[in-house]
Amino acid sequence: MMLLIAILSYMLGSIPFAKIISGIDLKKVGSGNIGTMNTFRATKSIKKALVVLVLDAGKGALAVATAMHIACVTGGNVNSAIIISSLLVVCGHNWSMFERFRSGRGIATSLGIALTVNWKIALVWIVIWFMGFVPTRIFSLGQVLAALLTPFALFILGFDKFYVYVALAACVPMFVAHIPKIPLILSGEEPKMYYKLRR
Repeated sequence: MMLLIAILSYMLGSIPFAKIISGIDLKKVGSGNIGTMNTFRATKSIKKALVVLVLDAGKGALAVATAMHIACVTGGNVNSAIIISSLLVVCGHNWSMFERFRSGRGIATSLGIALTVNWKIALVWIVIWFMGFVPTRIFSLGQVLAALLTPFALFILGFDKFYVYVALAACVPMFVAHIPKIPLILSGEEPKMYYKLRR
């Protein structure tokens, strides 16, 4: 049963919605990432980027919901099913079988998992991301900090250990996918995002 959940979650995570929606080989554009932000960079379309965001988050939500259903029907351990599904759907997104095992970084997919399991996990993730991004304007720094610190923050805040394990399952592959970004951040080579408010 757990093997079935793992396979289904990985295959679902592997669907490259960003490439499908954009109609572009995103690995050759911008950051080379097959995800929401690079879709926006490549297409300049907020609409397409939002569609990708929703679909990628939906992958995480659907994978977890399916795992819960399978576990309930077969009498399996629901918590274990959710943790395994969370890990494999993010791994599928980050290392897609359809994209030669190079694709995204798991941000939207992880948020979809969090919103399905416990929306407070998503809130903690977003707060940490803002703490990294707002003062530096480095988008990926917020992502790295959120992936690294969310499980610890949940533990410190007294969340049940199950939620900590779910966060670890989603955040570890997300952090691993961001490792190439870390030297760029530390050297100051990672580009900043500038924004200007209209009056």
